[in-house]
Amino acid sequence: MADIRPLKALRYEQGKFPIPLVVPPYDIINEKQREDLASIEHNMINLDKPGKDDDPDRYKKAQSRLKDWKEKELLVSDDLLSIYVYSQRFKHLATGEMCERLGFFCRLKIEEHYENAIYPHEKTLSAPKADRLNLMRATQANLSPVFGLYKDDENAASAVFARAMETKPLYDVYVDPDGTEHRLWQVTDGQDIGLLEATLKGKDMVIADGHHRYETALNYAKEMRELHGDNEDARYNYILVCLVNFNDPGLFVLPTHRLLSGVTVTDEIMTELETYFDVTEKSVPEIEKILMNKTLDETLLGLYQGKDKAALLLSLKDMKQLDGIVPESPSEEWRSMEVNVLSYLIIAKIVKLSEEDFQKIFLFSHDFKETCEMVDNGEAGCAFLMPPSNNEEIQKVTKAHEVMPQKTTYFYPKIFSGFVIYDHTV
Repeated sequence: MADIRPLKALRYEQGKFPIPLVVPPYDIINEKQREDLASIEHNMINLDKPGKDDDPDRYKKAQSRLKDWKEKELLVSDDLLSIYVYSQRFKHLATGEMCERLGFFCRLKIEEHYENAIYPHEKTLSAPKADRLNLMRATQANLSPVFGLYKDDENAASAVFARAMETKPLYDVYVDPDGTEHRLWQVTDGQDIGLLEATLKGKDMVIADGHHRYETALNYAKEMRELHGDNEDARYNYILVCLVNFNDPGLFVLPTHRLLSGVTVTDEIMTELETYFDVTEKSVPEIEKILMNKTLDETLLGLYQGKDKAALLLSLKDMKQLDGIVPESPSEEWRSMEVNVLSYLIIAKIVKLSEEDFQKIFLFSHDFKETCEMVDNGEAGCAFLMPPSNNEEIQKVTKAHEVMPQKTTYFYPKIFSGFVIYDHTV
């Protein structure tokens, strides 16, 4: 079960950096963005993604920079064990309404068999895990937090958040390029820290973002135990996390639409689709509204083929049609997930694309308008418009020990790196 602790965070020295040089998660930053950020001296990207992927010296560079920044007191450790309340205020992408999501940074005890208490919800790949492990070996630090979700139906943590937010923030306010406002408060009061520890005690946690980072920390801890023994309180047995309540009103999951480059829907494909789905012509705004508000017992997708063709809503006729097509699963929610129906039924069976071809021609977008524009300008032959995964679906699928395909969920906004670093050496 989730075991959380405070930490003495390594942070940008506030006198020198009243606004810290934070960055989005490394894995959503492309090379052009990395280069732009890296041109800013002491930007966090120079530690967290310290060079091009083909740079063999990038981990040594991160190690050297971190050592230098600490010696020059550009990064300093807090004196007191603390948790850090984190606020993100942002505009809802669909409604334009201002929203706020609250969470907190802390340490989480790494579970050896983490699927039984710390639940993953997406598949991981070997290359990112190797990259993160090499970086952790070099820096001996968690530079980026894992984004975790917990269930607190009584909202017990909200009292701690409210008290913290009555005090002066450590950082007020960093506004990222998307317009999200980030604020951070330090909590050192033992009773408040104890309340948060008790709130999580005996609870499960679902990893929202950072699966590769968590598995890397687990592998790193195993290496350290072999070298130094199994000291339960050793820093390497913990990982930096930012935890958010599943019930937080500011917790949103964006859809990830799938576009097929160079593929058009033939009459034969359409006939096959009509065998499995009720197909209805709708406008794109109508499809967007329906998908955003669909219920858990509906399996719905949109199909966009360009501005000269009607947009279509696809509604699966019967779950029994998936027998022998979508693999059996302990979770009915997993089998009926639109991303699995798309992958196994539409892409593999109807369009007849191999997994290799499928990976080569797939494009992704989180925005309905952008997705349609990509088809209109010829970047893709067609697009399947997806509904967002909801919190209940994520919980049911993960508790059934199932994982979703990559790029199924996109939690918005992202947790930024650099507000809090967990240094294993202090």
